[in-house]
Amino acid sequence: MELPGVQALHACIAQAGLAMEIQAFHDHFSRAMDDRWRAATAGHGDPPTIQSLIHEVCTAATFSLDEELHELAVEAYYAPIAARAAMAPGAGEVLAWLRGHGVRLGLISNTLWPAHAHRLDLERFGLLPHLDALAFSSECGLWKPDPRIFELVLHCLGVAPAHAVFVGDRLAEDIHGAQRAGLRAVFVDGARDYEDLDPRAFTPDATIRELTELPAALAELGNRIV
Repeated sequence: MELPGVQALHACIAQAGLAMEIQAFHDHFSRAMDDRWRAATAGHGDPPTIQSLIHEVCTAATFSLDEELHELAVEAYYAPIAARAAMAPGAGEVLAWLRGHGVRLGLISNTLWPAHAHRLDLERFGLLPHLDALAFSSECGLWKPDPRIFELVLHCLGVAPAHAVFVGDRLAEDIHGAQRAGLRAVFVDGARDYEDLDPRAFTPDATIRELTELPAALAELGNRIV
């Protein structure tokens, strides 16, 4: 998923004078992203952003970016990835069903991207009107599994943790984070996760493979959500 973005990012900066070859750039960027992502998940260091990763890689290459080039580089990274984005099957229908049943909906995202890029995607796919609260790590400075990012959205929704369910596809960030904050957690199985992560260390309250299975999972949980 990241490769088209990294290639476009390198092309943008190389055109401005960066001498680092594409493979070395890709390896350095990917390693930095993984290291910063894992550190933030473990509670060490600030949430990574595409801006901070670009700065790190360019500093290592002794290449300086001015503010305008930095902004162009950020957009060069996320634009080709966003262009390939597709909505998960049934996502719109499930969100509409939940809203139709009086459920208030929030979104919490660990992301390198600027928040406005995600809002554009949500709007493009018709999902933004379904969401009552949004929290992006790049905007609020908090990173799942930190309980504070869950508390932030719960406060915006006016919902107590015991009356909320979080749905996510990452075990350490989503499932552990939500349960640590007092929510129930539904795991959407099937996404790529850390290769060295032991899934037996986590116990979701429910597990689904597709979002279309969510209404049945919520009914089985018997959780009162308002």
